[in-house]
Amino acid sequence: MVVRSSRESRLLYPSRLRGRLPTKQLTTTLSKVHDWRTLRCVGRRIPLLFPQPSQFLIRVTSRIGESKNWIRAGVLAQVLVGLPGDPKKDTKRLYLDENFERFDGSGYSYYLEFWPYRWLSDYRLEVWAQLQPTLVVFAVQPFTINGETFTIDGVELRL
Repeated sequence: MVVRSSRESRLLYPSRLRGRLPTKQLTTTLSKVHDWRTLRCVGRRIPLLFPQPSQFLIRVTSRIGESKNWIRAGVLAQVLVGLPGDPKKDTKRLYLDENFERFDGSGYSYYLEFWPYRWLSDYRLEVWAQLQPTLVVFAVQPFTINGETFTIDGVELRL
């Protein structure tokens, strides 16, 4: 476990990745890919590599947090693989609740890390994932008659 100074952060980070993670190919159906509980305040790496844009439903629960009416759980980081230094492409704040997040890899595989706040000494982390649907974009051309753009009250008609 890597702990940064208390002045730097109130988050706890997992140790650096050594070795490889198994690749997880996703479908368009939302399915549970990770379920982990702990009674210690430690950072957690979701032990899967995601090679394509994905959507995640993440649930963080804590009995101690619920009893004290805490709201914040920690931060979820998207870590790119294949670049020096394991750069973090995106980070999202997580709450003791269900969170829906989308990540693309911009051409790189990635994994996720959960960095809990130091006061969250017990938690359960559940992750569901699915392939992010692709958006189909059609090129829209203006409608022309004899090379002239057709307009209605000055507005182009596009097909």
